[in-house]
Amino acid sequence: MAKVAKIDSRRLRQFLDRQKETAPVVEEMRRSSKAGVMSSPAWHEDVLAERDAMQKRGDDKFEDWETAKRNIRSKV
Repeated sequence: MAKVAKIDSRRLRQFLDRQKETAPVVEEMRRSSKAGVMSSPAWHEDVLAERDAMQKRGDDKFEDWETAKRNIRSKV
């Protein structure tokens, strides 16, 4: 028998609200990928440039995926 996680109504509502917000973006990405055209939003280039600059200055920290997952799980 498969295990099913319990979720309270507040967390379920938050999840559904996020789904409503992201659904149009995901649908546009799906359409774009089918058309063979996948473009990033204009703000994305700025974010990537800033992250690249932070890495070059040594202001950005990285951790392996297993450590990141443990940190995320400890916060939720």
